[in-house]
Amino acid sequence: MYRPQWQGSEPLTYLTNLLDGIMAAHNCQNIAIVGNLNQHLIMRSFTELIVVQGLRNHVDFPTHQHGGSLDPVLTDLAGDSVQCCPLDVMATFDHLAILSTFIHAPAREEKHHRTIWLWNCTDWDVARRALSEYLWDSVLICELHHDIRSFTTILLNLQQHHVPHRSYTTSPKDQP
Repeated sequence: MYRPQWQGSEPLTYLTNLLDGIMAAHNCQNIAIVGNLNQHLIMRSFTELIVVQGLRNHVDFPTHQHGGSLDPVLTDLAGDSVQCCPLDVMATFDHLAILSTFIHAPAREEKHHRTIWLWNCTDWDVARRALSEYLWDSVLICELHHDIRSFTTILLNLQQHHVPHRSYTTSPKDQP
């Protein structure tokens, strides 16, 4: 995010008031706001954003050539999961580049069962023969919803009987 120094506190007020809705609309789990906010000029709005949204600024060093921290890295992640360090001044800018590393494991699901289909081990000739043996005139009766359900059920049953597979139970500790 870039907030020019001549711009008021409206961008931060917008985030303070609407960030929860934005995150819900996009199914976001965490927040990361980075950029040049020039927050020293609107400290009250900056502090309000941090407090209301439960954020932490991970930049604890000057980011401007003349001192001062103008480029925060705000997140709702734990302090030890974000590491920020200053790099050099970039091109003709008077701000230091910031290298930010986020160490964040994806949210894990509860354990559940999966079926792994071994398609490359399928005897396709046998599967085709089984498919051709169906009496399709008695199965498909020209009623759209009925025919779709019947056809899908037949295909899934054929898959279950003719495609080798194995069951697997995932665990929250498994790698994604």
